[in-house]
Amino acid sequence: MIKVESVPCVGPCNRGRVEGEAREAGDPVWCRSCQRRIRVALTKIDELCTWVEGQADGFAGRTGGDGRGGGARRGGSPDLSPAIDLVDQVYGELRLIELDWRMIQGLSGSGRHGFGRTAYDRALVINFLQQHLASIMRHRKMIKPLGRILSYQVILQHMTHSEPARRDRPGRCPRCHNVNVLHTEDDDLIHCRFCPNVITEEEYDLEVVDRPDSAAVTESRRILGLDSE
Repeated sequence: MIKVESVPCVGPCNRGRVEGEAREAGDPVWCRSCQRRIRVALTKIDELCTWVEGQADGFAGRTGGDGRGGGARRGGSPDLSPAIDLVDQVYGELRLIELDWRMIQGLSGSGRHGFGRTAYDRALVINFLQQHLASIMRHRKMIKPLGRILSYQVILQHMTHSEPARRDRPGRCPRCHNVNVLHTEDDDLIHCRFCPNVITEEEYDLEVVDRPDSAAVTESRRILGLDSE
């Protein structure tokens, strides 16, 4: 049973819970797991947008003459048009989040951005958001914008056919206590398939591998066929 100590988290961890079921608490707005999701989503969005731009330029990873990355529209494959349009949309959304936060905090300036929606412009926006993310996630007026960041990551992964590869991890989930439900995705975090728990490798070592419940690790390794590793 998850103990609610404050206002419930506004993130995806509490979706699908029925009335009366305990909810994960926000810290103070988003729980730790959802905060990690948002941080990873910002990084993944930049990577996925860069991949789309590279494909539009003719091959992945191509950069402009200044080494900062090409723009989104390069006359690539027509099949990429929806993804390229989404890259522009994502940049516009991230830019609005930056401007909203600057206004809320009374920060001067509008950021150092170029005249086009290039990879360089996007990197500046994402860098700003990453620097201020801890404070942004504590502000309730920024709930919907941060929720859209999580959605954009999922949409981009689907459009680029780059859904995260999963690798099963042995042990018992420290939240729901089920065995054989943990897996690692390409965000370098460990997810539970049964509950919304998300932990780091360090937390996995402390809360799963090093805990007295070593029998669960041994049994799940046997079921997963990992004894030979």
